[in-house]
Amino acid sequence: MRTLLRPAVLAFAAAAAMAGVMIVFAARNTVDSERHAQVVTSFDTQSRIEANFDRDLLRVVAGLLPHYDTMLAYERQLRDGLDALEVGNPHGDIPTGQLALYRQHVTDKMQAAEQIKAVSAFVRREISYLPFAVTGFAAHAAPDTARRVQAALIALDTESRGDTSQSAGLTIEIERFAASPDEELRSIALHMRTLSEQQDVLRQAIDTYFAIPSQATMEAARHDYMAAFAIRQDRTATLSRLLQISTVLLFVALGWAIHRQAKAHDATLVARAQLIDAVTSLSEAFALFDNKRHLVLSNHGYDHLLDTPAPIGTFDQLMRTMGTRLEAVNRPVIPTDTDHAQELLLRDRQTGRWYLFRSRQTSAGGLVCLFTDLTDDKRNEIELRKLTAAVEQSPVAVVITDADAAIEYVNPAFLALTGYTLADVIGKNPRLLKSGEVDIATYREMWKTLSSGLTWRGDLVNRKKNGELFWESTVISPVRDHAGRITHYIALKEDITQQKRNADLLLDANADIERMLFATSHDLQEPVRSIQIYCQKLEREIPAELGAAARDSMRTIADGARQISLLVSGLSAYSRSGRPMAAFVPVDCAKAAEAAWSECKNTLGAPPILGVHWTTLPVISGDPVLLVMLFHNLFANAIKFARPAVPAKITVSAERDGSGWRIDVTDNGIGIEAAYLDKVTKPFARLHPRAQYPGAGMGLASCDKIAKAHGGRLWLDSIPGQGTTVHVWLPAAENA
Repeated sequence: MRTLLRPAVLAFAAAAAMAGVMIVFAARNTVDSERHAQVVTSFDTQSRIEANFDRDLLRVVAGLLPHYDTMLAYERQLRDGLDALEVGNPHGDIPTGQLALYRQHVTDKMQAAEQIKAVSAFVRREISYLPFAVTGFAAHAAPDTARRVQAALIALDTESRGDTSQSAGLTIEIERFAASPDEELRSIALHMRTLSEQQDVLRQAIDTYFAIPSQATMEAARHDYMAAFAIRQDRTATLSRLLQISTVLLFVALGWAIHRQAKAHDATLVARAQLIDAVTSLSEAFALFDNKRHLVLSNHGYDHLLDTPAPIGTFDQLMRTMGTRLEAVNRPVIPTDTDHAQELLLRDRQTGRWYLFRSRQTSAGGLVCLFTDLTDDKRNEIELRKLTAAVEQSPVAVVITDADAAIEYVNPAFLALTGYTLADVIGKNPRLLKSGEVDIATYREMWKTLSSGLTWRGDLVNRKKNGELFWESTVISPVRDHAGRITHYIALKEDITQQKRNADLLLDANADIERMLFATSHDLQEPVRSIQIYCQKLEREIPAELGAAARDSMRTIADGARQISLLVSGLSAYSRSGRPMAAFVPVDCAKAAEAAWSECKNTLGAPPILGVHWTTLPVISGDPVLLVMLFHNLFANAIKFARPAVPAKITVSAERDGSGWRIDVTDNGIGIEAAYLDKVTKPFARLHPRAQYPGAGMGLASCDKIAKAHGGRLWLDSIPGQGTTVHVWLPAAENA
């Protein structure tokens, strides 16, 4: 006990001494803070006094200060403040060189102030004298000379107020007065010259005064003082923290010594408490039985394990309850042998929960029993079996690799697709399927996407084991662990070789149809034009006596030929509108509308129209030729279906709508009945006789097809007799 008491006494004495040092240190720090407050106050007072001195000097110059008593008081206060700063600098925080420089600046300012006061007094006397002298002279002088003298006096007064724009002319005028034979005028000129010179001297003296950087020097001294004081405060704070830490350590040592005295007494209690905490924190149901098989210690999980009203108190009772409530998997009965370790997989008949029961003997002859709830694990196992069966039976090829792209698993669909065996691919890199037909940039993009933690989707050309090429649609996703690190990659591969072939065949068929339609329309247009030409020729050559019936027949034939031409042109345009003529590029819709309007004016002449007006239109990704065709058809319809005797008016506007733009083309034409709005966009749809409104009925159908080719759609709103609005929704450039 004495060996433990001595370190405690020494630690207490050292802690008390350290506390006394901290008290002295705190008192010194308080004095230092008060001195710092006095120095800062001295700096502020010095700056305020100097500002007041500058203000009074300006009042002297302006003639607003009748005496200099306040300035003398400020001079004394400035010197006293400097003395106070030098005396209140025991630590040398204020640079003595800057204080000396500031004192010199203050001295220079006082000398300049004396000069300013003297010159200002002289200037005020001269300014006071000259008006009386000029008034007396003007009373008997010639009017012209009197006006000149008075003008010179006014210019002098203006110059005294700071306006020197007339100084050169004033000097010349004064010299003329000085050369005058009139003695009184020469005297006035002498006073004016002297006043002008003294005003220049006064201005120079004022500039010299305010050019002295006393305030800047004072601010620099203050800044250096504050920096030095801050450094000293940091050192003081560091020393204070060291003292505090040392004191705390000493008291900790004292507490440690006291703790050692009580440690032997508390060891058993602490050990028991730790054991109880450990048992209580277990997620498993825990029970400890003594050598007589009586319950000694248990946790909450055991107490409520089998829904018994009270914890089972003996091991024999536990085994009987287990035999009644639980069943052993793959065993007929639960063994009751308590002399050996046991491990059983049990299932609760009532709740269907699964438990792993384990029992072990202790060194004192008791028993330790653990019940681990495996219900969630069993459920996960069942779900895993279902997922495994789904993957195994999936028609889509599944590949799982580790983070280094070494194959860990493939399903039967992959083996059937590629022709490889399981031994051929496990541990290998998926590049064994590489065909050499895919651009290396595609693989770079794929790995860049996967390394970023994103899913990559794309189509690849790979090679089977027998060398046959095949197309696959691939989706590859990274798998992350709880820390966010990529641990595996999962690839889903679907054979799309036949789809690619079908798509190529469809493209070839469409191309053949387009070529056939183009050739047919080209070959039909020539005989139709011939029919029109010869009908017109025959109509001119028919003798007048044959009558109007023959001419009407010729016109009917010509109208039919014209309608055939319109139908052929409409079919050709409709076939072109469904397929872009070039890769999509950024297209300014305003320029496309402008080009379409120019084409309309060239093809339709100069119809009676109020004009086309459009607001700011967006830039989208599309085919410029098809978009010009779209606007051309809409403008042509608006002009063709205008109301009689009402000039056509077309307005084009755009508005952001979700992931795209809605472009509205509005006219003031005859309108469309609501029942026909969803029909006029079909090919060959007509609502009026051809004689009244000629055409093929393919304009809106082509527009609808162009919108769909760009991933958009077209619909109409109309009021009969007032006009129609065609809405075209197109995806924005970033979503195209």
